[in-house]
Amino acid sequence: MNKIYLFPILTIVSLAACSTAKVRILPGENVNKVVSTDYEKDDAEEAAIKEATDYCQKQHRRVAFVNQDNKSKYTGSMDESTRNTVRKASKAAMILGGPVGVGTDSGAAGGILGGAGIVGHEMTNDRDYKAEWDFKCI
Repeated sequence: MNKIYLFPILTIVSLAACSTAKVRILPGENVNKVVSTDYEKDDAEEAAIKEATDYCQKQHRRVAFVNQDNKSKYTGSMDESTRNTVRKASKAAMILGGPVGVGTDSGAAGGILGGAGIVGHEMTNDRDYKAEWDFKCI
């Protein structure tokens, strides 16, 4: 396989291959709390739901979320819209630019684009979404 195509494929696979959420269960007397943080809102929510469900299943019960207002929150220091734009653009730049100077006819252009993508990725590489939900095992 040509080096030009190998890097983007590996990058996409590595970005989608693993769960990155940090999840904690805080047991309570009547109500438990699950706290999940991740890079993307949907991933934080999915991890919170999975962890709460697993916690209750271990007790041979079902999970019931207590509040209807359970929502994820953006907790990053950058404006959320700007963060999401930079994050998407950096992924595209890393895929299109490839590794710095490797596998491109114009190594400098590819390297600059890939380098810009890496900088953007680092700027937005925090677990900026937090799902903090109350639940019971019934």
